[in-house]
Amino acid sequence: MRRTAVAVAIGSLALVTACGGSSGSAKSGSTTGAAKPGETVNMTFTVFEKKAYAIKTGQALTFANANPITHEIVEGTYKVGPDGLRTEEKDDGAFNLKIPATKGFMASHTFDKAGTFTFFCTIHKGMNATVVVS
Repeated sequence: MRRTAVAVAIGSLALVTACGGSSGSAKSGSTTGAAKPGETVNMTFTVFEKKAYAIKTGQALTFANANPITHEIVEGTYKVGPDGLRTEEKDDGAFNLKIPATKGFMASHTFDKAGTFTFFCTIHKGMNATVVVS
């Protein structure tokens, strides 16, 4: 019984580690290794905690899922209607973080170039935000 619990714990850790990486892009940069701490984007249900974030070049923006809801976070451009929901969107292919419906799951994207970048959840039209990288 104890061996089974240990095996499950190790398997779960391996799964979280494998799913927590991010894909690369020359535009804003991304790494799958250890990144410098940056800022955490807390996601509660279908909203980001804030609409704007600020980090330094080489730091990571970490997305933390507070509820068992699936998200897919991408960088791109969008237009928002008067109701605060996206009416148009275009994924620029810089990164794509698939956040499973697991409370407490975290995934990061490291920005290696300065600039202002917008990101959104492709599933939830009201999840839109900006990060300023200096």
